[in-house]
Amino acid sequence: MPSARPYPRRTLEQALRVPQALKDFNGGEPWSPEQVAKALGLGPMGGHFFYVSAASRDYGLTTGSRDTSTVVLTDLGRRAVYPQSDQDEYEAKLGAFLTVELFRRVLEHFKGN
Repeated sequence: MPSARPYPRRTLEQALRVPQALKDFNGGEPWSPEQVAKALGLGPMGGHFFYVSAASRDYGLTTGSRDTSTVVLTDLGRRAVYPQSDQDEYEAKLGAFLTVELFRRVLEHFKGN
């Protein structure tokens, strides 16, 4: 049996499509996975939507995924797609990246380089 990956299968940029779709197409409100998938131009039960929605969840941008009743913006996801400034957007995206334990440990190991 394959082991679980310690990081999302999609990049942060790809994962940001989910909170952006919530913002652009539903005013930032909770939405069904089917509607999020449709807004992204993906099939709701397809593998690509599964990995994109799971990555958004794993980066801490949303709660829920393909297999839940709703997908909801987190405070971090809201800051990423409704930033008050460029600095706020940067900090939200960095926070999302560092939500993944492995990425945070690598950055700490190399002292930010």
